[in-house]
Amino acid sequence: MATKPNIDKLLKTPKYIKLLAHIAGYLREAGLGRIVLTIREKIILETVLRIHWDAIHSLRRFSVNDHFLGVLGNRDNPTEPFEDLAEGIRDVLARIIAVDAHTLHCTVKILQGTQDIQKKDWKVFTVARSTPINRPAEYYPTFHLVGRNSTFAALVGCDDPSNKWLPNAHLCFACNDLTKHDKYECSRENWRRYFWSTVVFPLRYRKIVQQEHRIMGFLTFDSRSTKVFGNIPDIFDFKDRPDEYNQRLLMSAVFHVGGMIADILATTMYLQEERSKGAGE
Repeated sequence: MATKPNIDKLLKTPKYIKLLAHIAGYLREAGLGRIVLTIREKIILETVLRIHWDAIHSLRRFSVNDHFLGVLGNRDNPTEPFEDLAEGIRDVLARIIAVDAHTLHCTVKILQGTQDIQKKDWKVFTVARSTPINRPAEYYPTFHLVGRNSTFAALVGCDDPSNKWLPNAHLCFACNDLTKHDKYECSRENWRRYFWSTVVFPLRYRKIVQQEHRIMGFLTFDSRSTKVFGNIPDIFDFKDRPDEYNQRLLMSAVFHVGGMIADILATTMYLQEERSKGAGE
């Protein structure tokens, strides 16, 4: 398990932030404080509004959609696109990294597997994806095996054909240039046509009495361009040093925004799954 990072050390205020604070102080003394605060408030509001409306509000509508129960409770029913959910989440991250939303692709996936099946044989299904879609859709019954994909194998904690991943080690899978890694495994045919960089978050839920998180699925973002996701670290550079990798993640806005949405989505999915079980009793 990854050790708990020293948050105070990681979040030490940079010198340029202190300089900006001094400048703001002088402006306030000059009677311009209201202007400074108004500009700051607008910047904060723009970001928070997107997170609240485009992501959290979409999740709320997603959670009460009766068809979602069918996705989790009845595998015989094909899933619906839920395009508004994926697009809302995509738009939030696009705003954070200051790119055109249509250059990003977002999916929500669910993980199907039990303890009596090896992790590498667990299946991953797509339940939501953003538009426009520049690749063939892969809704149920199409699936990908965890052990054939570096992204899923790294987060679940099993080997793929080219890598050995430590269990319960990496908080997300991030890479700003997949094309430079010969050991990146992906079971999607011709994946280089569709994306060159990616950030993937596990949808994890843990009951109070449980020691380990349960991974219910994945929240994925990818782009046809490289170096899209800011200063987020490359997981391949820290494959055997997950503690250092996870500490570097804490300095990335992409990690915090995506992780926050993933945590809320995981809780929503878990509650809906429990509701589905109850309805079937």
